[in-house]
Amino acid sequence: MIKVVLITDENYIKFTMTVIHSILKSTEKKISIICLVTNITEDQLAIYRKKIVHDSIEFLLVNDTYLENIEAKNHVSCTAYLKIFLPNILKDIDKVIFLDSDLVVINDINRLWVQFDDSYTIQAIWNPGYNYDNHVFGLAHDQETFNSGVMLMNLGEMRKNSDSKKLLEFVNEKNHLTKLNDQAAFNAVYAQKWGSIPLDWNVQYSFYFKKSSELKLTYHEKKKILTHPSIVHFTSNSKPWMFRNVHPYKPFFIENYQAINGKLIYDDKNLISFFKKIKEYSKLLICKE
Repeated sequence: MIKVVLITDENYIKFTMTVIHSILKSTEKKISIICLVTNITEDQLAIYRKKIVHDSIEFLLVNDTYLENIEAKNHVSCTAYLKIFLPNILKDIDKVIFLDSDLVVINDINRLWVQFDDSYTIQAIWNPGYNYDNHVFGLAHDQETFNSGVMLMNLGEMRKNSDSKKLLEFVNEKNHLTKLNDQAAFNAVYAQKWGSIPLDWNVQYSFYFKKSSELKLTYHEKKKILTHPSIVHFTSNSKPWMFRNVHPYKPFFIENYQAINGKLIYDDKNLISFFKKIKEYSKLLICKE
C-alpha cells in the first residue's frame, strides 16, 4: 500500500487539503494518507475531516512538545521540523512518501512509490542552486544537495540508525549557520548518502529560470518536465494562493483548491501585489530558454 505523509498547521491546512485532493485524483491504487497537524483545535480539525470523506485519510493531532526547543527562520513555521521526528511519531510504519503542502500532484503517485530503493534511507530530487550551505555540510561548492519537500523516507532505517537524534543535534548546534530550515539538517545528515529520483517528481520554481545545461538536461528533457511534470512544487516565496503569483501551474492549483475549500479569496490584492505580478510575469517571459 502507498503511504503518504504530510505535515501542517492552522495556517497551511487549506493548502494541505489541496495536496491531498490532487493525490487522490492521481491514483486508483490503494493508498494511506497520514496528515500530522499542530496548533489547531479538535473542533477546527473536524471541519477539515468532513471536507474529504475517504477511508485512506487519517488526521493526527501531534503534541507540539517535539518542537518546543526549535527556532525556525525566514518566516517558516516550526511545524516543518516535525519531519525530523517521523520515525518516532509513526513507529509502526517503515516507508513513506513525504510531501510538503505547497505543491500539487499531477501524475500517479504510485509511480513515485515504486521507486523506493532499499540502498538509501532518503531519496529526493536535486535542488539546483542550493549550495550556499555546502561549507556547513562539509561539501564542495559544486556538490549537489536536495530539496526536502518531496522525499522517499525509509523510516525503519532512520530508527535503526537513530537519525532523528542526528538531525536534531544538527538543528540545535549548526542550523543557525545555514540559510534554510529542516532542509539544511537533512542535507547535513545525508550528505552524499541520498538517492536521486527523477526531476519531474519535484519540479521547482527555479527550473523555469535555469538553462537545460544547468539542470544537466537536454533542451527537450527540460521542456518535457516543465510541460509534463509529475509534481509541481511552488518553492518561491510567491505562492499560488497569492494574487501576485503567475506560476504556469497556478490554474491547476486553484482547480484543486476550490474543489475542497471553495472560492479562493486573495489576501494580498493591492497595488504592491499588482506590480509584483507584472514583475513575476516579465521574469518568466525573459528567462524562457
